[in-house]
Amino acid sequence: MCSNDQPGRRKPIRVAVLTSGRADYSILTPVLRALQAHHHFDLLVAAFGMHLMPEHGNSIEAIYADGFSVRRVEAPLPGDSAREVAENLGRTVAAFATFYESEPLDMLIALGDRYEMFAAVAASVPFNLPVAHFHGGEETGGAIDEVFRHAVTSMSDLHFTTHPAYAERVRAIVGPKRADRVHVVGAPGLDALTGEDLLDQAAFLQRFGVDMSRPTALVTYHPETRRGEAGLSDVRELIAALDALEEQVLLTLPNADAYGESTRKMLTGALDRRGNAAWFDLLGRQGYYSAMKHCAYLLGNSSSGIIEAASLGKPVVDIGERQAGRLHGGNVLHCPAERGAILAAVKRAKAMGPLSCDNVYGDGRAAERAIAVLERWLAQETVL
Repeated sequence: MCSNDQPGRRKPIRVAVLTSGRADYSILTPVLRALQAHHHFDLLVAAFGMHLMPEHGNSIEAIYADGFSVRRVEAPLPGDSAREVAENLGRTVAAFATFYESEPLDMLIALGDRYEMFAAVAASVPFNLPVAHFHGGEETGGAIDEVFRHAVTSMSDLHFTTHPAYAERVRAIVGPKRADRVHVVGAPGLDALTGEDLLDQAAFLQRFGVDMSRPTALVTYHPETRRGEAGLSDVRELIAALDALEEQVLLTLPNADAYGESTRKMLTGALDRRGNAAWFDLLGRQGYYSAMKHCAYLLGNSSSGIIEAASLGKPVVDIGERQAGRLHGGNVLHCPAERGAILAAVKRAKAMGPLSCDNVYGDGRAAERAIAVLERWLAQETVL
């Protein structure tokens, strides 16, 4: 616990924000900034998982560049087979047991559904650390992440959800005695999107070497982890569709999921042969949202297409079942992972015309609302 000897003032609450990779960090950045600016909080960022992997762009460097206090939690992730993912769960639990024993903390903040995040939160249970969880209650039928998301919800004490429907699902998980700990704040990724100084096309070209003035498909595709190796057939269908696209392709590579490495190799090999394409391990928060702003449409199965793209009025072709069950706006077109269906959906997306920027996931004020709830907790009201 950090000390503060000034009479009449509370001791700062030592909060560790858990981040396992580029996706959750980009989403949580507005919350981190709000915590850092608030005198009631002493912020530490616990970075682990893909942040520490060179093959995923060493995204921890972005956290340092943003000026946050960072602690590396080393839990090597050596492979992506089903057995290796299970073994990585154990390694991550062990690494965080050491972290929690050595670092005086008052509270944890976690986001989402990845297996590494589940392991980090599970390790905190014997230490009786309260956990605030973002993005609980959501459904993603094609990924094992859904199991981990609901498990993190059950281990958490405070819940920041993105929609009333998800708040109801969280209340069903935690039970009526804890229902008053569930709060609808919206998606913090919308705060990041609206608060970011996005690059214009010239600046994007200078930084990344991609001319976004040309019609561009922004592609992100992750393995459908519930299907295992069989899901690689979907990657082949996507590649066949990419080969037929007229637009240039800007690909951001998948996360460290089961069969993620195989998916990466298949996609990068195909784009290297295709031409008129570029791929990146890491565009960064500013780069990715800038690419979203300037692209013609999004293609793949990323949650950013379901959640953030509507705020920029972008059409989205969502492939397969990975995001199945998530709420979405009228900008999202679902299709099976079949070449013909993908190309038909792309044709419909290109014909959509101007889109409304209304977003079912909120208005870009999630961090503000979450901090207000945490402040009430500090005042020892009945939030926790």
